[in-house]
Amino acid sequence: MSLFGRKFPTPIVRPLAPFIAAASIVWLTVNKIENSAQSLPPYDSDPRNPKALLNKQLKEHH
Repeated sequence: MSLFGRKFPTPIVRPLAPFIAAASIVWLTVNKIENSAQSLPPYDSDPRNPKALLNKQLKEHH
């Protein structure tokens, strides 16, 4: 006797493939926009910016 009952061949990945692809494209695009926005001048020296110290060091280096 099986613990979970009968095994049904339900497709899960194939119907969700377009949504998985779209979600990954949206995530990568938003990530790229966030990274580029963090280095803009109004947000460059904001202490809440996680890359503020790195941006400050890069500007002092050049």
